[in-house]
Amino acid sequence: MGKKYHVLIVEDLPADVELARREISQVLPSCTYHVVDTREEFLESVENFKPDLIVSDYRMPDFDGLTALQLSLEKNRHTPFIILTGSMNEETAVECMRLGAWDYVIKEHIRRLGPAILRALEKKELRIDREKINKELEQNEERFRSLFENATIGLYRTTPDGKILMANPALVQMLGFDSLEELRERNLEEEGYEPDYPRSDFKKRLEREGKIIGYEASWKCKNGSTIFVRESCRLVYDKNGNPQFYEGTVENISERKKAEKALEQSEKKYRELVENSVVGVIQTDIDGNVFYLNNAMVSILEFDAPDDLRSNKAFDFYKRPSDRYQFVQQLKKYGKVDNFEAEMVTKKGNTRHIILSATLNRNIISGMVRDVTDYRSLQQQLIKSQKLESIGTLASGIAHDFNNILSIIIGHSHILNEVRSDDEKFSKSISALEQASNRGAALVQKMMTFAQKSESIYEAKNINELIREMESMIKETLPRFISIKTQLDENIPVIAIDPTQFQQVLLNLCVNARDAMSKGGVLTIKSSLANAEYLPSKFQTAPSSQYVCIEVSDTGAGMDEYVLRRIFEPFYTTKEKGKGTGLGLPVAYGVVENHGGFIDVESEVGKGTAFYLYFPVNLLAGIVSKEPEILLADEAGGTETILLVEDEELLLEIIKSVFKRKGYTVIEALNGDEAIEVFSRERSKISLVLSDLGLPRMTGSDVYKKLKDIDPTVKFILGSGYISPEQKSEMMKLGVNHFIQKPYDPAVLLKLVRSVLDR
Repeated sequence: MGKKYHVLIVEDLPADVELARREISQVLPSCTYHVVDTREEFLESVENFKPDLIVSDYRMPDFDGLTALQLSLEKNRHTPFIILTGSMNEETAVECMRLGAWDYVIKEHIRRLGPAILRALEKKELRIDREKINKELEQNEERFRSLFENATIGLYRTTPDGKILMANPALVQMLGFDSLEELRERNLEEEGYEPDYPRSDFKKRLEREGKIIGYEASWKCKNGSTIFVRESCRLVYDKNGNPQFYEGTVENISERKKAEKALEQSEKKYRELVENSVVGVIQTDIDGNVFYLNNAMVSILEFDAPDDLRSNKAFDFYKRPSDRYQFVQQLKKYGKVDNFEAEMVTKKGNTRHIILSATLNRNIISGMVRDVTDYRSLQQQLIKSQKLESIGTLASGIAHDFNNILSIIIGHSHILNEVRSDDEKFSKSISALEQASNRGAALVQKMMTFAQKSESIYEAKNINELIREMESMIKETLPRFISIKTQLDENIPVIAIDPTQFQQVLLNLCVNARDAMSKGGVLTIKSSLANAEYLPSKFQTAPSSQYVCIEVSDTGAGMDEYVLRRIFEPFYTTKEKGKGTGLGLPVAYGVVENHGGFIDVESEVGKGTAFYLYFPVNLLAGIVSKEPEILLADEAGGTETILLVEDEELLLEIIKSVFKRKGYTVIEALNGDEAIEVFSRERSKISLVLSDLGLPRMTGSDVYKKLKDIDPTVKFILGSGYISPEQKSEMMKLGVNHFIQKPYDPAVLLKLVRSVLDR
């Protein structure tokens, strides 16, 4: 049954009341009505009847619609209020809407009342949802505000011309100001830096690269003193691609800078400090014979004493001879080398990453060597932390997709309870649930493909057949205002391709084209045969002589050069937050590359986009066949006993029900320990074991190994949401009979079990 609505009708004429009720019942068949025509009755009904909808006449002898509207808004502004009147000019209608009416209907056009009610109820739900979202946003903003306010490093946001938009307390305190308001009075570009500080170079680099990490600068404090900072910054553009603001982090490194300066001065005056410096100092001739080195240099190369090292040539420690050659050539040409990066192999065989600065004077090389191995390690950690930020973007997109899928499943699960007697509707809901489940599985597969953790299965296929299989799905995905054209070359050859991955790529490109044509357009899919010499110049080294080319083009908004340069970057997306993961095109790129092919794109703002996928034509060597089809009657059953090992109890009950309906006896176990205990006790009865891979306490693969020790002939099927190709190969070698991918298809599961039992 649908929701039973409470409808309050404000009307003094019985005939008009009946007229309104007739139209309302067309769209809301389950209703309870109250009819009032005075202020007192209206207030009492609003208070006690709690209407879901109010339909009011505009003018009555003792009461009027605008007064009722005002009272309704005071009591509950979420209750839809529709004005129903015999006549209304445009000025009056506008006034009603301005005062808060949700809609108005002229009695002469009473048939508009039903659609107006449906729109109003839908609008009500949207308002409530919007307020809920806004409340959640406020809570999130509060959490982020707390992080911002309590961070120990400086955080800021400024306009490109230096006006301070935001700064956290740590930065305010670092610069010696009493408050953010006081700091905002300063313009960083005009007052915040030392006169000789090359701020223009910083800005040029930022505009060129988009972000700068670890830039060292000198900033002025409120009292005129100078601090040295390590600044990381990114440039944020507006929707038109214009620089909007800078935002970044600031660390006070004044103490470190002072120490470095003191060390430089000390090294000039005191040789003993050189000996104990953390920086390696070395002198050699042009052939690498060592004259002098300090303790730090000895430590970097992991020798015990300087004399041990002097018997070796310094150039012999370079990991790559090409680095040594380049270093010497630069010295000979310029007389000095600054910050030359290379890798050296120590006496103990360890690799150290060093930065070398040296001068050449009368055949003597004087150099300073910094061991930055730990720094490079920290740098990699920073890169990993940046990847974690990208994962946040990804999570919102994946959550969006999964929430859509769950909404479909929840919605149709609810519908099933209402339409049991309607076979057609019941069947449609079952079909929708199956499609939503398949979408969820496909989304997981998409993530595995991007992470390069999915196993490609290549088949000999005519790519035109795969495109035709996708046409109906593409037409369902795209709105009707987008035309779809296919131009397929019937003479293209069969190639080696993973059909699932190709169709995923094709669907990704079509969905992107749909989003680019929000006002309509034409999507064209072409197939053709291309010789290598006709490929774009960037693919001149193409190893194959012929390629099947798939072109997916649209007449949409197109892309500018900046977006074109980034479209294949993981997690980069031009879509709104929650509308996309930024994985579609990187996945497409990876799939085509894994097939030994190329992907190219052409686009122009306002003129659309065309993607070109090139797949090599070869002799189909090395094609990995699919696992053999199980050629049995649909959903074959049996009378054997199956040990089912699954820790997800709801899933266990479903699988158990599937097996029992087909005549099998099922013994269940919730974890590995329980499975081993049951198998040891009931070994003579159990014909087959079906186990999940990811069990608590003990993995499914460990369960198999222990069961095989008990019975070397045990028949075992391993199920998992994901198993790596390496792990699968290892388990096959140990004797696992088969693997099955989650989510389980009951029909496929039954066929597989029957097949393994009959071997």
